[in-house]
Amino acid sequence: MPQMLPRNNVNRWYRLPLPGDAQKADWFAERYFDSHSEALAYWHQRCDELGFNRVYPPRPSHENQAVWAVCIETE
Repeated sequence: MPQMLPRNNVNRWYRLPLPGDAQKADWFAERYFDSHSEALAYWHQRCDELGFNRVYPPRPSHENQAVWAVCIETE
């Protein structure tokens, strides 16, 4: 699964709701992909490693809607 970055000066922090909650928290974009299917496969892999509540499903990056970010909880 090759990683890609949307462009220079990437903001890797996302303010996203916690799973099952309306409260938002900061999530770190661990990896970026140009394919939703590759991002989804990586999300499943990281869920197995870290747990479902610590990995956010793939979402479009801030900088480029064609690039998918997989974010993790850092705390």
